[in-house]
Amino acid sequence: LNMPYSATFTSRSSTRDFIAANLHSFQKETGPGVCFLVYSIMLSHGIEECRKEMDETSNRLIVDYGYCAQELVNLCTLGKAVSHVHSGECEFAGKILRGVEGESCVGLLSLLEHFKYVEVGKTLKSPRYPIWIVYSESHYSMLFSPKLINDSNLFDLWYYDGLANQDEEIRLTVRCNANVPEDNEDDLVPPLNRVIRTKWPGAEIDWNGVEPLL
Repeated sequence: LNMPYSATFTSRSSTRDFIAANLHSFQKETGPGVCFLVYSIMLSHGIEECRKEMDETSNRLIVDYGYCAQELVNLCTLGKAVSHVHSGECEFAGKILRGVEGESCVGLLSLLEHFKYVEVGKTLKSPRYPIWIVYSESHYSMLFSPKLINDSNLFDLWYYDGLANQDEEIRLTVRCNANVPEDNEDDLVPPLNRVIRTKWPGAEIDWNGVEPLL
């Protein structure tokens, strides 16, 4: 399986068997596994359905410089190719902007919210599981906790960045309600701290001896 082709399955077991038999094609470092995954999600959901969910039918899933559009992130994580990260729908300049509906298993936090460019809704900030995709510094990474956080005021988050050649565990201890003042834009603050504070304002973040990523 080196070139993409379309295969249709009518049961979960047949789908699983096919993927298992061709798993090596998805896992090759220099292979087309990511493309196969995106094609599979897009075709399973339906191309026309994707277009209907976007704010504009001319929107693309892959944008300039090969970046992943928000529609593709939402399609992969939520199952809908909506164009925004706020909860529900809102109106702006006479247009309806479609956001995230219902409960999300996986969340998202964005450095763009710190700079007031977007507002991530409660749906994505408070997912069913403590897993957040992080958009910061022009790429995506991940924050997660191995146990539910709920209303805890002190907890640990683990951070993983697949593009950073990360070779050590990064565990962040977050203490909520610490009343840490907002930083000035000129302050040398780790972008990840700013991202975390979009969900937990005023939180104190301890990198536990690891050199903060600036």
